[in-house]
Amino acid sequence: MKFYVLDGCINGRAIKGKKFFSRSSAEIGLGKILTKHDLQVEDDRFPAKHTEEFVCDDYTRFSISRVVVD
Repeated sequence: MKFYVLDGCINGRAIKGKKFFSRSSAEIGLGKILTKHDLQVEDDRFPAKHTEEFVCDDYTRFSISRVVVD
């Protein structure tokens, strides 16, 4: 079984990680957070094979990571 975890920090404060069953639903969840806090993604990076990091500014960034559980 696999799922995706959305976590990050807003203005240096960590947000509680949320689980999603697909990458697209995790990206929709990220979009809702960005809209709620009026943020814009400046850069997206792939630090690992199944992890994507979204950078808004120096103190605000998010990541979506795939987790596989047997």
